[in-house]
Amino acid sequence: MRFGNDTSGLGVQLRQGIAHLIDKVQFVNNEPDIAGSAIAIDNPVSTSNGGLPSPNPCLWDKSFPQTDSTCKVGAPGGTAYHRASATGGAHGLTAWQPYYGDADFCAAAQHFINAGLATGKDANCVLTGISTTVTSNTVPFFVRSDSPPRLARGRAPAFQDLLPQQPTWR
Repeated sequence: MRFGNDTSGLGVQLRQGIAHLIDKVQFVNNEPDIAGSAIAIDNPVSTSNGGLPSPNPCLWDKSFPQTDSTCKVGAPGGTAYHRASATGGAHGLTAWQPYYGDADFCAAAQHFINAGLATGKDANCVLTGISTTVTSNTVPFFVRSDSPPRLARGRAPAFQDLLPQQPTWR
């Protein structure tokens, strides 16, 4: 997989799957370190960008394009790669993390299948038929511990839930 200049689309599928593993709206509203100081956006260009409206994010997701009423230029942020509210908070996870079977957890699994990491998923969307390329290589996570608000503290367990193998923690 060539991440920088991916011409096959596999890297896009992988990145879009990762994007489904965080509910941006719940993250900015419930993460204590940033709640009240952040907003969910789909485009890193600020709203004070010379009056230009935000782009329409509805066709960004190659496997799950949006078709709702917010599909327009200048739509509110937080809708890209977001199929439904995450329920992780009800299951002992962070509020912004999708739980097994949640729409975004299943979307992430499907993107990973499309990227060739697995051949299928079970009823809860945990990947099955994991590619030998995945199982013969470790997935190192470099989790920063010098600053508690770092996103990695919650992101790495989401990968662990999706892939039924243990990651390497560094």
